[in-house]
Amino acid sequence: LISRLSAIPHELRIIFTTLFFGYIVHGFAYANTLFGHDNTKLFSTEFSSLRWSALLFYSARAFIQIPWVIGLIALLELGIVNVLLARLLSLRRMSSQMLLVLTVLTYPSVVAFHNYGAVDIFTGSLLLCVLAVYFYSRKGVLFTALSLLCLTVGIATYQAFVCTAAMLMLAILLERLTIRHDSVKAILLSALKAFLILVVSIALYYLVYRLLDALGLPGTTTYRGEDQMGKFALSDLPLWLLKTYVSVFRYLFGKGVQLSYIVLKYPQLFCIGVVMVFAVVRLAKEGCFKQPARVLLALLVGVRLPFAMNAIQFLNNGESPHMLMTFAYIAPWLLVLQYGEWLLRKAPA
Repeated sequence: LISRLSAIPHELRIIFTTLFFGYIVHGFAYANTLFGHDNTKLFSTEFSSLRWSALLFYSARAFIQIPWVIGLIALLELGIVNVLLARLLSLRRMSSQMLLVLTVLTYPSVVAFHNYGAVDIFTGSLLLCVLAVYFYSRKGVLFTALSLLCLTVGIATYQAFVCTAAMLMLAILLERLTIRHDSVKAILLSALKAFLILVVSIALYYLVYRLLDALGLPGTTTYRGEDQMGKFALSDLPLWLLKTYVSVFRYLFGKGVQLSYIVLKYPQLFCIGVVMVFAVVRLAKEGCFKQPARVLLALLVGVRLPFAMNAIQFLNNGESPHMLMTFAYIAPWLLVLQYGEWLLRKAPA
């Protein structure tokens, strides 16, 4: 079986295993009515200027209320997400790719997507945001424009996925600093590019929203009945920033915040610890710590990673995120896979 799977191109293998394990993990929902509240009405009969790209994802299966078909669309989108993540994280080993597929499919946020009926709207939005990061990782003005376009349209359906894009961009920068040993200047320019893509995409999304709102189109809405974008005092920002970091650490180390608390917490902390220790040893042998600028920049990226994972809380006036908004918290698992495979490539024994 392993030899047969190895002979399949890894993109097809990842999509196939996503479908296979996806129906095992979420088959109950796909074999019954997806009973979340978002599935009790037809999105095509409504319009929300706050999520102005939602109909783009919904139109792929407009008026279809067959759960297994909706599930198939969602799993195909998750399969492409896994292909992109494998490329971004340089996961070439079949075992790493399988672990990636299983991690994404069983992640609490993905479980939550299925509890809200219109699962393919979440997975479609997620796909565009991950695709935006893939385009960001490529060189050229065209790829930068495509990255900006994908991220703008992606967050126009679910704004919290801007955290996923930001987290993956930081993971790429960290890899270039530690694994690939790119020049510090090139990495700084890439960081500036990432920052501009994130800021401009949010601005464009909000501009379209305000335009649609000004036109008074049917179904015009605001989050919690109010538009709080840009309404804050400077004294609010430190508290919101603190809450943003606290939520991430409570999720990783606290109780009662995530599904399968014991099952997720201790294996994750063990894996993080083992990979971190061996990565530090490997980097020391390669002379990475003899370059102060590289070490400082890596620390700055690492410190900003929890903020990127939960930036939506900072942008949402410090309001704690719910399960649908926390897919970016998958970052520690992704880093374990990424650096774990790098260590195995360096020292197979």
